This record gives sequence, structure tokens and C-alpha cells, in this order.
Amino acid sequence: VLLHYSDLHGFEKVFDRVVKFSDSFASYIDNVINTGDTVRDSWENGFTFYKPGSVPMLSVIGNHDAWTNGTSGCKWWTVGYSAKQCYDRYIAPFKYSNSVYTYVTDKCYWTRDYPDQNIRLIAIDNYHWREIIYDKQDNVLTSYPNGDATDKGEQATWFVSQLSAAKTAGRSVIVTCHTPTQNLDMIPCTFSSLDDQGAGGLQAEAITAVQDFINGGGEFICWLTGHTHIDKFGTIPNYPNQLAIAIDCGGLTRDNGVSWSNLVHMDGTATMDCMNIFCVDPNRKFLKLMRVGCEYDRNGRHIGSLLYNYHTKQLLWND
Repeated sequence: VLLHYSDLHGFEKVFDRVVKFSDSFASYIDNVINTGDTVRDSWENGFTFYKPGSVPMLSVIGNHDAWTNGTSGCKWWTVGYSAKQCYDRYIAPFKYSNSVYTYVTDKCYWTRDYPDQNIRLIAIDNYHWREIIYDKQDNVLTSYPNGDATDKGEQATWFVSQLSAAKTAGRSVIVTCHTPTQNLDMIPCTFSSLDDQGAGGLQAEAITAVQDFINGGGEFICWLTGHTHIDKFGTIPNYPNQLAIAIDCGGLTRDNGVSWSNLVHMDGTATMDCMNIFCVDPNRKFLKLMRVGCEYDRNGRHIGSLLYNYHTKQLLWND
């Protein structure tokens, strides 16, 4: 059982509510999963509020988490901070020593095994994948301004190796990252927004690696993502065996009174929250989603619960 949230965008009071909820149900939740964009706009906004509770909280890197406002020496609103800098800030201080957690030093990708369920959770970093870095004059850099190296394919090689090891061990796979593809073939349900914003950026190379895993006999459960600021539940176009789940914005972010979210958040109420309880039953091949917090979108649809068979690709229940 995972508690999934994303795109907090610096809202400390909402983060505190995530921790309070997970602590209240700690005996039922294996991990809290944060799929990125934890800071408000850019790296320079700060990160001091992030203090996980008693349930191990695992994070991936969002675009805002690695972006610069120009002070890093890189071009404004590009990835200005290296994988090592992001690792030191977002990953290393929150590492867990249990043998089921595997981290790559100075990198923002990792794995978490669930031996009792025979599942491997693999996290990838969309923003340090075969990187091209620009300085403020649009020159391509061979390394970051602080001297840290860029990725030349190391993460892609690691990802394939983790999928291969999972298949050899007979483990089903969930992959988590910040961004889904730009568009999904949405499965009609209340966890599929009616207002598709089309944001995405998942590497084609990663999609191909997962498909090779599936074609070789591996069992893929889903991609677990954020970034879109809308709920998405569907398959990657041309890859009907790759289910992707994106969750709406976890923060109460607004610009000039306009919400970044597709949900109706009201400050001071339970609708401040946007979390999904994500549960996998490996025996029956069921994937279950339950919304915690804001249960209504801007179109008045109730977002409650969902049951999906990830083996037969059937939506069994949606309330």
C-alpha cells in the first residue's frame, strides 16, 4: 500500500497534512511516494519544510526541483542543477537503510523491493537523462557550471538492468517518475480528467525499455507520475500494455487567483489535500485507487475509488 501525492509546489501546510495522515495510518502504509515538483517554482525557493514522518517517504525529481531562476549559471528556467546536487538535497538526507531500498550514489534514481508482494518499484529521473545543458548565452555545456558531469546514457543502462533483474527474479514492476507522456489514451473513469492539459515528457527510451521487458515475459503494473496537475488514468499511445497514472496537484498553488489544479481546493478544509491510496493485490492482479482529500473536480464529478485488473486490462469498478 502506497500513499501517492505530487506537485506540492512549496505548500508547507499541505505537506504537514500528508505527514499527519500517513502517520495516522502508518501500520497500513508501506511508503509515501512523492512524484516531484516539491519546491514552488525553482531550486532557489528552498526546501527546509520537507520533514517526513514515521512512514518512509520516497521522492523523485520534478522539473521545478532541478530548474534554476538563473543563479546557477545555466539558462533561465532550464535544468540548472546537476544530478549530484539534487541527490544531495532531495535523496541522500532521506535514505533508508533497510536492504529492500537500493540507491545509486549521486544519482536521483533508485529501487524499492516489496518481497512479500514480489514487486519492484523503480524510480527514474526525467531531468538528468542524456542531458543537454545550456548556459545563459545558449551555449551547450559539457558539464554543469559547478563541474558535475552530465548523463551520457548511464541511467538508461541502469534502468534496463533493473528491469532485467526484476524479470529474472519473477517480480512485477511499477515505475515512478515525474512526467507521463504528453498524451495518454485515457480510460474513461473519474480518475481521467475531462480537461486534458497534455503536459508530459517521458523519455521514449524508457518506454521502449519497459516494452522490451513486457515482450520478454515481464509483468508491468503501471507508471506512477505527477506533473500534469490533472488526474490521468490511461495507456501510453501505441503501447496498450503500459498503464500510466498521474495525480493532480498536491499544493494549493494559484497565480492571480487562478488555480493550477483541476480540482476544487478550499483552504482550511479537507479539500486542501490530494492524495491517492494506491494498493496492489498481486494474487488477483488488482490495482486499487482511493482518493484522500479533494473528491470533486471542476466539472462536479466525484473521484472516489477505482478497481482495475492490470493483467486483463479491465476497469472493474469506479465510484
